[in-house]
Amino acid sequence: YSFDVRGKLHSFEYAKGKFSTIEFPGNPNTIPTAINDNGDITGDYENATDIHGFVRKNGVYSSFDDPKSTGNTFPSDINNSGVVVGYYSAPGTVGGAFWYKDGTFKDIAMPNAASSYAFGINSQQQVTGYAYVKGEKTPVRYIATCQ
Repeated sequence: YSFDVRGKLHSFEYAKGKFSTIEFPGNPNTIPTAINDNGDITGDYENATDIHGFVRKNGVYSSFDDPKSTGNTFPSDINNSGVVVGYYSAPGTVGGAFWYKDGTFKDIAMPNAASSYAFGINSQQQVTGYAYVKGEKTPVRYIATCQ
């Protein structure tokens, strides 16, 4: 993505020698964060009050929000099976990691973690991220296998 001279956000894709706009319908504040080998894209868009996740598959956009979020869902990656990982904000936490596919959410949690974040997922469903353990100042990096 880029910003024009007025500070307006523009997201785009460059494929097969052509630029195309990536914009969740009616929301120019769209930020793509990952694309898989099938061309499916995930990211987030901001409306007047919240930040929502989206997936674009075969040119069709769908929106999603983690049910535990307070209006802020941040997808980070999408694998070739269409599984999205990311994190959300919720009351009493800084963030919580999630796994999402076709309307189903799963928490990605570490024992004693005050907050967790997921940033990558591969085809074997291995998720990378980090968490802040209660009482610790340095985050713990993790690789978790989701089933």
